[in-house]
Amino acid sequence: MSDLDQILKELAYIKKHMPNGELKRIEEAINHLKQDMSDMKKTLLDPNDGVIVQTNKNTEWREERQKKIDLYDEKVNELDKLIDWKNGVTKVLWVGFSAIVGIIAKLLADTFK
Repeated sequence: MSDLDQILKELAYIKKHMPNGELKRIEEAINHLKQDMSDMKKTLLDPNDGVIVQTNKNTEWREERQKKIDLYDEKVNELDKLIDWKNGVTKVLWVGFSAIVGIIAKLLADTFK
């Protein structure tokens, strides 16, 4: 038997032997407190959506993320290298395109002289 149940039992005994409106309000307050504690317990310990379950899910996600951080860093480095390579190739293509246009222009100019 919990402490609250024992208190309620004692209050019921006092209520029977000493009629007093205050005791009824105290009993209602204790019942309300008991219900609030039950609701809090459900909020914390609910196996589907409780605070503890949510905290555990968050912890698992962070630990999994931490395990993969090296892989993510490696992929970011690879992406940076790929972007640098693409920029270099783009510059080379523009230089090549400009050279071809220049050669064609020179050939046309020499042809029409």
